[in-house]
Formats: sequence, C-alpha cells, structure tokens
Amino acid sequence: MHKIIIDANLWISFLIGKKLKSLENLCKNENIFIIVSQKIIEEFIDVSSREKIRKYVNQKDVGLALKVLNKFKRNIVVEDVYVPKLTDPKDLYLFSLAKAAEADFLLTGDKGLLALGKFYKTEIVSYSEFIARLGEQEQEE
Repeated sequence: MHKIIIDANLWISFLIGKKLKSLENLCKNENIFIIVSQKIIEEFIDVSSREKIRKYVNQKDVGLALKVLNKFKRNIVVEDVYVPKLTDPKDLYLFSLAKAAEADFLLTGDKGLLALGKFYKTEIVSYSEFIARLGEQEQEE
C-alpha cells in the first residue's frame, strides 16, 4: 500500500481540466492510502475561490472535490521541518505532513517541488509519473 499526499494544485488543475474523475478513481484504489490535512483543504478552498480560477471551474465540481478531500482528511500532528532548496515557503506544510505521515509519495504539478525529487522517504513525483509506476507495479502482481 502506498501512502500519498496530493498537492492542492493538482486538485485545482484537475478541476480546470475537467479530469476530477481521474483523481476520484485514484482515491478508490485499494493499494492507495490518501493523506489529506486541513491545510491542503484550506489551500484548495483559497485557490478555488480566486476570481481567476472561479471562471474556469464549476462550483458543483468544487463541492465534489471538497467532499472527496474531507473523506480522506487525517488529523496528523506535524512539526515544522527544514527543507533545503525550497523555493516557496508556503509549501513547507506539505513536507511537514509528508514527514509526519511517513508518506511514500507527494504528487504535485509544481516544478519547484518536483525538482527536489525526494524528501526523507517521500518521493516527489508528477501525477502521470505516479500513475505509470502504479500501472507497472500492478502488472507485476
């Protein structure tokens, strides 16, 4: 089983691209344990309510995404961590969560985060890379 964190930016991207179903299907995978914190939910709400985003998303889909996010919300005690080469301090909470939850993967579309590659035991990968790896693994089983 893989413990994964899905960055709020992916939820937003999937809303805009009308691909929310793809994330929903990932969340239903028995080999996946989704980790969502209140901070991820707050960032999703903040970004999805911005005027420049609202014109691209259906509020019904925002509600659906929030429902899915809340389903996987975990109350995990996190401590601030130091992340060398972190370009956006607002993303620090993702690394604190990853370390506290001992996440296997952080899925993101953020190029700055992807450039880091790994943090403790958490691999930082794109959604498409994770899906490709998951597909390979499931074929081997």
